[in-house]
This record gives sequence, C-alpha cells and structure tokens, in this order.
Amino acid sequence: MSDFLKKIRKEKEEQIKHLYSVNGGIEHFKSIIKKNQEATPTVNTQTFYKALAKPGLNLIAELKKASPSKGLINPNFEPESLARQYQELGASALSVLTEETYFQGSIHYLPMAKAATQLPLLRKDFISDPIELYEAAAFKADAALLIVAMLSKAECQDLLDTAKDIGLDILLEVHTAGEMETALSFKNVSVIGINNRNLHTLEVDISTATIIKNTYKIALQEKNILCVAESGYTTAEQMKTLEQNGFNAVLIGEGIVTHPQLLAFWKVA
Repeated sequence: MSDFLKKIRKEKEEQIKHLYSVNGGIEHFKSIIKKNQEATPTVNTQTFYKALAKPGLNLIAELKKASPSKGLINPNFEPESLARQYQELGASALSVLTEETYFQGSIHYLPMAKAATQLPLLRKDFISDPIELYEAAAFKADAALLIVAMLSKAECQDLLDTAKDIGLDILLEVHTAGEMETALSFKNVSVIGINNRNLHTLEVDISTATIIKNTYKIALQEKNILCVAESGYTTAEQMKTLEQNGFNAVLIGEGIVTHPQLLAFWKVA
C-alpha cells in the first residue's frame, strides 16, 4: 500500500467511527435504503453494470472539483448542472467524488446528481468498511469504488459480498498486473477498473491499462467481467484506441474539464 493510501485509511478511521455512532449506524442506513426502495420500487439492481455493458466505449464522467496532485480543478463546480450536461453529451454513468479532504467532495453530491439525471451513480471514495457501502446506497449511489491496493484480501471480499447483499455494483480498481491477479481471484466481481496512475509517484502512464487488460483478456472474458480504463486521457484518438482494445468504458474526470473537446467523441457517436 502506498504512503498516500495508508494516510487516507488512517484519517478515515474517525469518520467511520462517527458513522457507526450516529443514529444507530448500519441499521440507520438500512432504514433509509428501505424507504428509498419503497419510494422507487421499479428501480433495477446492477444499473451501473448494465450501463457499461452497452456496445462501444461508454463514458463514466466524473464530478470532480479537486485532486491531491492538481489542487482545485473546477472552481465553478456545480454537481447538478454538470450531471445534466454530461448526460446530454453522452455519458453512460457518473462518478461522484465524495472524499472531502483531498478531492473537496461530499456524500451530499450523490442525491444532488441523482435528482438532476437518470444516469447511474458511482460513489468514488477510499472505502474500507461495510458501513460506507450502506451509506453510499442510502445516499442513492448505484455503485461504489473499491481499491485493491488499500484492502486486505479478506476485507475486499467482505466488501464485495456486502455490496452484493445491498444491491450495489462495485468498480474494483487495480493499478498493477499483480493486483489484477488478486482481483480476478475474488467472487462477486463484475467490473474491474485499471488505473494508469502510479500510486507511489502519482505519475500517469496511459499505456498501463491497455497492457494489463490485454495480458488478462481471456480471463476477463471467461468471467464476463467488464473493464474500465482510468486516468490521464485527453484526446479522442485515445478513446478510439481504448475501444479498439475492447474496453467497455473509460472514467474521465480532470480530462473533461481541461479538454472539453473530448466529449465530442460520444456526442458524434
């Protein structure tokens, strides 16, 4: 685990304790989830998976205000208007950053985005405890991010099992071939994201995702696992390359803000 992930886990311990101490912890979130389901009984599970399973390269557009490497990215950040804009421009799903310290995110951005769009929502955060999955579902996420590098195998499988029980899809993120091996060994895995960012240096090499995916192409196909490319993409030509290499989706946050012409790839398609 990188020093950054260790720091994040340590800092989030107090937040997790707080979640358990307020209003009955998991039971509190379960009651909210039940009310949400009763209010919208026709909502299907695995909407995130189904959105990414559509033919072609699907876009997971990220609602991202800041990052630890670049600081403030979008000073005019408005979750509702961005959600609507990304839906109109062809996104298949939205990634919503909820981590507060380094990304200036908020759990409250999830219901704000849900009210503004029909797209499935991914909670993107540094999740390490089951209660954070219940919290995600209570705040109307359809899926959540799990990072293999920051979890033990036992923790990761427990979170995958919990998500299945709740009805949340999981985007299971890897950064190396070794982490891909680990990810493929788990049960209840349907979507794997390959992040081009080196967790130790925070540098990005956009060849990483393609190399790892092609190395494990057969295993991914045999397990019917969808594959998502993450980080560093800025051109339509790169999107064509990902599509040619069989990626089901690409997750883009900063690139959309700094290179808005990227969205033309989906608008034209």
